[in-house]
Amino acid sequence: MTAGAADTVTLWRPTGPEELDLVRESGWTAWPPRLLDQIPAERLDDLNAAIVGPIEVVRTFRPGPDGAPVET
Repeated sequence: MTAGAADTVTLWRPTGPEELDLVRESGWTAWPPRLLDQIPAERLDDLNAAIVGPIEVVRTFRPGPDGAPVET
């Protein structure tokens, strides 16, 4: 099988504001290191090298007046 669009997987990942700043600083091309039980640090470069296209923000949620998340 050759590499192509059919070989890609869309990952949905919740991201806090500080982490989103780091993604923005990368030019929307790489994820920063996360917690130990997530992408192992020794594999993060492999993950980032395999990203096809820019990382996109598709929805943003902030705490509402009652503390419940509200889409912004």
